[in-house]
Amino acid sequence: MKKTAITLVLMMTLSMLLMGCKAGDVQTGTYELKTAEDRVRPFVRLRDNGEFLFVHSFLSSYLNIGEYEVKGGKLILETSDGNYTYSFRIRKNTLIFLADESSELKLTEGVGDGSVFVLKPEM
Repeated sequence: MKKTAITLVLMMTLSMLLMGCKAGDVQTGTYELKTAEDRVRPFVRLRDNGEFLFVHSFLSSYLNIGEYEVKGGKLILETSDGNYTYSFRIRKNTLIFLADESSELKLTEGVGDGSVFVLKPEM
C-alpha cells in the first residue's frame, strides 16, 4: 500500500512537471501588457520558485522583484523590501491589474487600472 501511494505521488508530480508548472492557479511565464503599439512593453515575469519581476516602466531604476502568491483568484506581488504590493485578477492566461488594491505606480507606460497582461508563448 505504501509503495502504491508513493508511486502515485511521484507519477502525479512528474505529470505536473511535464504539463507546465503552475503556482497555485496561475501559469508561470512572462505576461506582457496588451497594447496596439509595437514596442517594448511592460511585463510581469513569474518563476516556478514563487519569485517575480514586474517592469511597469522602463524609466524607473527600481526593480520590482520579490515573491508572489495566489489568493481568491488574485495574484499578489510583494517586493522583497516590503515597500510595494501589486494585485492582479487572474483570468486564464491573462492578468488584469487592480490599481485600487496596489501600491501607486509613479512612472507608468500605459499601465493603469484594468490593464491586461497576456501570457507570451514560450519560444
